[in-house]
Amino acid sequence: MLTLQTLLNQALVSVNREDWIDVETKADIDSIESIVVDEVFPKFGPYDFMVFATLNVSASYTPNYAYENLMYYMEMEINKLLPNSKVEFKINNSNKNLSEQANPKSDKLIKSLQSIVDQSLIRMEKVTEELGLGEMEFINEIDSVEGVKVTGFYTEYMGKPVKRLHLDMYVSGSEFGFDDYSYIKSEIMHDIIKLIPGTKIFFTIKDIREFGPGIDW
Repeated sequence: MLTLQTLLNQALVSVNREDWIDVETKADIDSIESIVVDEVFPKFGPYDFMVFATLNVSASYTPNYAYENLMYYMEMEINKLLPNSKVEFKINNSNKNLSEQANPKSDKLIKSLQSIVDQSLIRMEKVTEELGLGEMEFINEIDSVEGVKVTGFYTEYMGKPVKRLHLDMYVSGSEFGFDDYSYIKSEIMHDIIKLIPGTKIFFTIKDIREFGPGIDW
């Protein structure tokens, strides 16, 4: 991760020398305060590495898609070091309210929640080892999930306080497949709510395939 971090820092400097940089893109680059490598997962679906990184930016008015060319450039730089890698960027706006910023306590809580989710997936994978051909749909559902990442946890104060947990589920299949991955969702929800009762859990399904049904046809 340290080598990747150094590579991204260097890429943020070198991108200014590229011929395709225009005035607007230069402004986007200037609004990036830092790039942080959060996590790296080996053997993630069709990729040898899945890299999660955060762009810390200061331009609150700039929509996320304005950074797409920069993200693509960074991903190409990472692939020079780690071939067949996929990079998932998160935009963190430093102009947001202080209540929305990360802090050590929330980071520790998110890591704990991530551990619960990881253990749920491991348990389900072990269950599939004991199943027969009659449960192939269930086995295929488990096998198609490459990982689940905790992306946010906060308490919403709209009358009675409500805890909200947001998860990204990375799959190598259609986001609408396997009855919307209802079994895996229910198992993860059960494990989370058992430890943090009353939590509202929201899933975002992300298909990481480059091609296949629902993508090419």
